[in-house]
Amino acid sequence: MPYRKILLATDGSEQSMRAATQAASLAKVTGADVEILAVAVLQPLYGGLQLGAIGPDCIEGDAERAAELAVTDTATVVRKASVEPKTVVVIAMGNAAAAIVEEAKSIEADLIVMGSRGLGRAGTLVLGSTSVQVLHITEVPVLIVR
Repeated sequence: MPYRKILLATDGSEQSMRAATQAASLAKVTGADVEILAVAVLQPLYGGLQLGAIGPDCIEGDAERAAELAVTDTATVVRKASVEPKTVVVIAMGNAAAAIVEEAKSIEADLIVMGSRGLGRAGTLVLGSTSVQVLHITEVPVLIVR
């Protein structure tokens, strides 16, 4: 199936960079556009205070900067394959998986590509896995790169 639009979800991790290489290869072969997405998830409030007693503007700014850095680093990897990506940073409170699925719907992506953080069985049971959540809630095919 030729892809027209690939959504590459990144968190800047090593696994995300491997996913970027795969997405770029697929895009080059199929002529698809690549959109890079990082979701900056704001820290939840506990008893009315942000984690670490830092104000919400600071937490939001830190999350946004981390997402922008992840997108920039991922775009560099994609460009090495001679593919020019479209980059998007989304700031969202709550679930990263839901934001990825929503963006995939919004751009009518044919494929979502993302890395697997490799938390291990125990970490995934306790924390859940964004890639597994995306896989279960989207109707778009998902390529999870280890």
